[in-house]
Amino acid sequence: MSKYKRPLFKSIFISCLIMVFVLTTIISYIGFSWFRYGMLSQYRSYTADIIMLVIRYIDLDDIDNCLATGIESENYKTFIKFLDNLRQTHGVDSIVISRPVKEGEQYEVINVATGLSEKQRTGEDTRPGIEVPGLGDKFGYFFSPDYLPVIYNNFINNNKIEYTSTPSAFGTSYVASYTIRDKSGNPSVFVTTGIPLNFLSSVMSNYLVSVVVTAVVLCAAVIVLLMLWLKRRIIRPLNSIEDAAHNFEVLCRSETDPDKIVLKIPEIKTGDELEALADTLSKMSANVKKYVDDLVKSAVKMNHLEHDLDQTQKKAEQLEQAANKDALTGIRNKAAYDEEVKKVVWDLESGNKKFGVVMIDLNYLKRINDTFGHDKGNIAIIRLCKLVCLVFSHSPVFRIGGDEFVVILRNNDYKNVQSLVSAFNVELLKIDQTPDLSPWEKTSAALGYALFDESVDTSYDNVFRRADKAMYERKKEMKAVRE
Repeated sequence: MSKYKRPLFKSIFISCLIMVFVLTTIISYIGFSWFRYGMLSQYRSYTADIIMLVIRYIDLDDIDNCLATGIESENYKTFIKFLDNLRQTHGVDSIVISRPVKEGEQYEVINVATGLSEKQRTGEDTRPGIEVPGLGDKFGYFFSPDYLPVIYNNFINNNKIEYTSTPSAFGTSYVASYTIRDKSGNPSVFVTTGIPLNFLSSVMSNYLVSVVVTAVVLCAAVIVLLMLWLKRRIIRPLNSIEDAAHNFEVLCRSETDPDKIVLKIPEIKTGDELEALADTLSKMSANVKKYVDDLVKSAVKMNHLEHDLDQTQKKAEQLEQAANKDALTGIRNKAAYDEEVKKVVWDLESGNKKFGVVMIDLNYLKRINDTFGHDKGNIAIIRLCKLVCLVFSHSPVFRIGGDEFVVILRNNDYKNVQSLVSAFNVELLKIDQTPDLSPWEKTSAALGYALFDESVDTSYDNVFRRADKAMYERKKEMKAVRE
């Protein structure tokens, strides 16, 4: 078998592993989130019921009297027993009734009543260094200094049962808190009951592990079954087709008899696209013999056709060049100019506004033709054409009339148009001052140009007309000098 850079079996296996990882992560996250939400919802309902029981049995007037005198009344003692029993029967971490206070800039929490176990009440089951607060005792040291203002603000502003994760000296608890207000609506005492989050975290961790393990096992089983099925139904038939194609390729390179070039594919009975592929390849092999003879015959015809096509293309290119070339000067003619104008207009519509037009007209052509003949006039036209092409070497030059030339400024010619115009006029002056030149060799021409200006131009024609007008103004000046 051939060695592949990326075998299909390996690619599918890796894809399945990635899918398992993704699905396991998603399933675990969703399951963990719902489980956590469900647990916390039960905790909220559970702790809310406990707070409702406390509200039902609390006597605010008696509480205020006990705090004021520091003496526990019989009613208060009965209430404490109720809290102890409630904490034991409902298995909560704590039931605390307190009164947060603000003394100047300092925050403190005063104990009102606390539900404890019997051992905690006697001090047998308390942590070393931690004393159980009694009636009126301050126990703000249980909390971090930063958390005390939060407790006080919750006490003052609390109008419904709030749920928070609260750190304390006993650990982190999921706490439900509620402010009991007196008849005037003023906050009186703060009821809090909490369930330790350590237990919840342990339960959720175990649940998460079980979900992950279950998902991994199920997905791994699916992958194994899928790979076995894939190997039997896809990989093996594909390998047999590959081997047959390889043998056919070797046979084609070594065998000269077309009748012996046959693609032999083992019988595949999968009842799917692979079986259809094998049948199609077998039929294709049967038709190859017929195609070979036709291809050999067609090859000779194709060689002749390619030769004829090549000659036709060359003639077409020659005709196109002749159609766009000025016969006298060899530069582009009016037809080529019209095509170039279309490109400039398209560029202008696309936002490319950096172009200009130079109009050049040969002076005294009619006088030369009438006096010395048209052949001398043609010499004058050719000499002017060479000068224009020499000066404006980076832009297309067109002969659009008998003695008229147009340059569409591009690239550096567009940037340096003023210096190029000056150079053109200097060359004309040198020619004019050169002795021993015939009249048709003393090239004289008028030049005018215009650059696209958004403030005055709306189209290419506007630029052309301004350049043409500048050229005629220059021609008038030059005729005035000659007279």
